Amino acid sequence: MDYLVLSKSEWRTSPQELARHLRSRWPDAILQEVSGPDSESLRFKLKMTHSELWGSLYHQGQGVFFEGDLFDVAEFALWFRSLAPPSTPLLFCDEAMNGSLLLEPGTTREDIFQLYGYAPSPQGR
Repeated sequence: MDYLVLSKSEWRTSPQELARHLRSRWPDAILQEVSGPDSESLRFKLKMTHSELWGSLYHQGQGVFFEGDLFDVAEFALWFRSLAPPSTPLLFCDEAMNGSLLLEPGTTREDIFQLYGYAPSPQGR
């Protein structure tokens, strides 16, 4: 499933700024700047705990589109949330809009799991 985090305000991040933050958090990230008529401006691939997370920055830095294991998706969404000022409203959702959640500074991984009715095993997976 594909997921998105969208800014519901004027807040944006540039491809260069996101690339810097990605490299700081995931030093082995694979990054590709994209130019042209597409709405994407940066594509990335991250080695996460449970999967490889693929994604892109799009709509002039207004949001990210990504896919991966739900554990990793939640981790990435909350990390991206931390890049925006606390007062900035960010929306987390899936591509089909099966669920959506306003990401706030206090949002947890479990909040995202609950959105999709996911209950991890006691071993954490």
